[in-house]
Amino acid sequence: MDAQLKRLVLCAAFSPYSALLGRILREHAPDDTPLDRFRSWLPNKNRLPDRRLRHPEDLHGPLTALSGLGWRWLALGDDDYPPLLADLPDAPGVLAVRGDPAVLAGPQLAMVGARAASADGTDNAFRFARSLAAAGFAITSGLALGVDAAAHRGALAAGGTTVAVLGNGPDRIYPPHHRKLAQQIIEGGGVLVTEFAPGSQPRREYFPARNRIISGLSFGTIVVEAALRSGSLITARTAAEQGREVFAIPGSLHNPLSKGCHRLLRDGANWLESVDDVLHAFGDLPPHPGGQPGAVGGPPPGRHPGSAGALHHRHQRPGRSRQPQRPADDRTGGTARRPGAGRQDQAGRRRLQPPSRACLTVRAWVPSRPVTTRGTVMTPQTTASGQHLLSAAHIIRAGGVIAYPTETVYGLGCDPFDEDAVRRLLAIKQRPVEKGLILVASDLDQLDGLVHLDDAQRERLRQAWPAPVTYLLDATERVPAWIRGVHPKVAVRVSAHPLARALAAAVGTPIVSTSANRAGRPPGRNRFQVGKALGGDLDFIVTGDCDPRGKPSTIIDLQSGRTLRD
Repeated sequence: MDAQLKRLVLCAAFSPYSALLGRILREHAPDDTPLDRFRSWLPNKNRLPDRRLRHPEDLHGPLTALSGLGWRWLALGDDDYPPLLADLPDAPGVLAVRGDPAVLAGPQLAMVGARAASADGTDNAFRFARSLAAAGFAITSGLALGVDAAAHRGALAAGGTTVAVLGNGPDRIYPPHHRKLAQQIIEGGGVLVTEFAPGSQPRREYFPARNRIISGLSFGTIVVEAALRSGSLITARTAAEQGREVFAIPGSLHNPLSKGCHRLLRDGANWLESVDDVLHAFGDLPPHPGGQPGAVGGPPPGRHPGSAGALHHRHQRPGRSRQPQRPADDRTGGTARRPGAGRQDQAGRRRLQPPSRACLTVRAWVPSRPVTTRGTVMTPQTTASGQHLLSAAHIIRAGGVIAYPTETVYGLGCDPFDEDAVRRLLAIKQRPVEKGLILVASDLDQLDGLVHLDDAQRERLRQAWPAPVTYLLDATERVPAWIRGVHPKVAVRVSAHPLARALAAAVGTPIVSTSANRAGRPPGRNRFQVGKALGGDLDFIVTGDCDPRGKPSTIIDLQSGRTLRD
């Protein structure tokens, strides 16, 4: 059997349990072990993994298609399998790699942080990545929004290499609008990596596994911005457990995304202010030219021949982090409290406090001229920077509940994948979870992985949206039960309101949409009505226009064509 096909079959059969496959391959080399032997080691007895091993020919098509794009599969024990990753007890059994595998054997630094990063956070990520790439390190991150994307772009700006570790299969790029960035990484000599099989959708539970690869490939992990409860802190803890260096960039006491970095610094992470802080952590390396604090703000420094190259030549595991000397202002006890942090309800669950009235409403982006979208006319009265929409999006991603204008009335919104946030929204609205909720997306592509659509249905929706029409679609397993309720389908819409679409785009996922009212009460049609009825329970109210002449969106079952609400 072709070696690449066999590795793909093993990847598909054991995904997402690649660490188990890794432990098996330490004792049983893939080229010397028949596929049938692996059937007894499968983590479950589902028919699909077993079929993969009994009928490997089924994967000839995916192998041909993905190989044509440059993907290849490396098994633990192969000569070109990344050596640092191979040292881990939970190393992936098989890695899919697009690009030159030699990059994965060279010196890498991981850079992680918030998806909804501040402007300072993305700027720091870009500048540090650019300087460290110029010093000879490959910059490794996860291709996510915010810090990840800035790190990849910073490395590319220096003419360096960067590695993107995916939390899904090799046949898709997530988020979809980073396809161009992924292509730029390949064209710049970088690498895409995943342990997941073709067809694997990006799922929340996959990202911690993805993060262990990000840190495991690297000599050290840099945390740029992180909340106290974030995947970035999980990655930092994983890096420390792997014996890697951990660095954290200090930030403002008033920025909630600095709290995670400050905790890491208190726990012994390396203080990071300049490129020299990274180079010195790996030994007595000569200083980087111009490596004074703040030097990352200047032009990209020249390549430093003794830094990453010397580290790669020694090819040793980094030592334990030295205890940093914290400046006095880190011991002042000041805290950066984000609006709504820390209040608990009677059951002890965390909930966000409403922000002060001074920041309760924001002027969000609306178009500068009237917009007519399939019969719905919205006349804008305010125009402001997109930064306000990013603020609203940040509140949603932090677990908040907001109100925002939709086509005809104000809606309540939150992160549909955050169960606590959804249940809080339902409690505010006094709506039983069994009824389900509508999702609003920025475009059809944002629904990838959430709904099942054939080509004809997809084309029909492209023609229909954006519009005040909600469709019932067959839901995938990624749609949580608290969104579907008791229904097998999920109600989704690409809103006719440009602000609602822009908000979903800023969040990066579809958002919940349900009218802003309590049970038995009329929905609010402007921010004043919403503020009077619900303001004390909300974290944010976005100012915008609704069409007072409109009516609730039509609801249609796409498969049957039946209209449930007109």
